[in-house]
Amino acid sequence: EKLFPLSILNPALPSCRSARKRVRVVVGVSGGVDSAVSLYALHFLGFDVVPVFMRNWDLPNEETLQCPEPQDMHDAERVCNAIGKKLVVLDYVKQYWNSVFSPALNVWKEGGTPNPDVFCNTYVKFDSFR
Repeated sequence: EKLFPLSILNPALPSCRSARKRVRVVVGVSGGVDSAVSLYALHFLGFDVVPVFMRNWDLPNEETLQCPEPQDMHDAERVCNAIGKKLVVLDYVKQYWNSVFSPALNVWKEGGTPNPDVFCNTYVKFDSFR
């Protein structure tokens, strides 16, 4: 814990490992390195982590006719298995299509430069994901 002081995360977090077990933290796990390290670090520090995978897309890539979501979810599950946690999968395909993909296409059609990440953060991650 000296290599990863809790004050970096939040000075109000409990410093005692047994007290942290009572603090539940939901961690979005994408299958990538950043979320895997975050999940592991919080678990290692003693927090009761709940890993969650947001399924936002279900159509294949037009060029490869493959959807990377199954591989991403598999990678997320492997990380969760390594720390003995079950991955919770939430289906946000409809919300993503309606609140992110369609609006981004509309902005693009109007000659703008859409930022789907902003739409996703606003309307899916921090709205639906409560």
